[in-house]
Amino acid sequence: MKKTKGIDLSPLRDSSAYRRLYTAGFVTSLGTQATYVTIPYQLKQLTHSPLEVGSLGLVALLPLVFFGLYGGVLADRMNRRTLIVVLEVCMMGLTTLTLVNSLLHRPLVWPLFVLTGLFAAFSSLQSPSLSALNQVLVTHDMQRASSTLQVISRNTTSIIGPAIGGLVAVAFGPSYIYGANVITFCGSIFLLVGLDKNLSPTPTHEHSDRESFMAATSFLRGRPDIVGTYLIDLMAMTFAFPVSMMPFVAARYHQTYALSLLYCGLPAGALVASVISNWTHKVHFYGRAIAIAAAAWGLGIAVFGYSSSLLVKNGAVIQVLKCQALRNDCFSIMGDKFNYRITNQVEYSQIW
Repeated sequence: MKKTKGIDLSPLRDSSAYRRLYTAGFVTSLGTQATYVTIPYQLKQLTHSPLEVGSLGLVALLPLVFFGLYGGVLADRMNRRTLIVVLEVCMMGLTTLTLVNSLLHRPLVWPLFVLTGLFAAFSSLQSPSLSALNQVLVTHDMQRASSTLQVISRNTTSIIGPAIGGLVAVAFGPSYIYGANVITFCGSIFLLVGLDKNLSPTPTHEHSDRESFMAATSFLRGRPDIVGTYLIDLMAMTFAFPVSMMPFVAARYHQTYALSLLYCGLPAGALVASVISNWTHKVHFYGRAIAIAAAAWGLGIAVFGYSSSLLVKNGAVIQVLKCQALRNDCFSIMGDKFNYRITNQVEYSQIW
């Protein structure tokens, strides 16, 4: 087989359906990433309370635990194209309500918590279907190229989205970001509706939703290696991933660009790690690699907490995300037929 130099764009060239889905995902992620960093900033401006801003993570986590697993069940039983479009419309509606609230003379605090929780639920339900449809739309020999393109899209939007969100929210106000996100949702829905309805017919299964759900949890009980690695990762992101505290950290430097710079450091670290990640294929003890990455992750957070320099803090954040990227590589290698159901829970918690 002839090796392709650089990025393999064959999935985008050969499949118009995949091209539509990929572009829709890029557009949605760009606006959503900007909104993710704007909501904690707006809540900080309204309450000046680190406790309330940090509580956003808990609000997102509760629906994430249940709907993340159930989204995998729905991906196996429902028409994935229909499910994705419906949930995309629902998330656009939630973003519109967030925009309306931000335009009030005195924006309310409680809608931010409610809308964040609902958005987490809809996003968790949608994510497994998106992952599955991305694989269905390309042939087996293009799966690796498709995966690489997804990583590029995720890293790119994770850099540009937070950079724009942090800068525009501070300079002009949160409503501009929410309005732009509504527009990006309109674009993505237009692209998704254009997909062939017969691309993903409703699968037929003899098992009920409850039986499928229990099959996934039963599988996990028999794989302590996978459960252990996910627990390590979840603990690291719960206690050593202070993304929601970034607005308070940035406020110390009295610079408009400070919040944007800190948020950019997160995906920048992941991007650097992805570029130099070829060596990870030589790793054979994935659990050990994840444990080492989590320890280095904690060291980076310690440097972030003790340093008073904005550049050093940004460098520490980059180091943290390099460790997280190593974790992602190990998880992808350990992938199993149930993997996407669990990974969906872990990915969203990165935001907070």
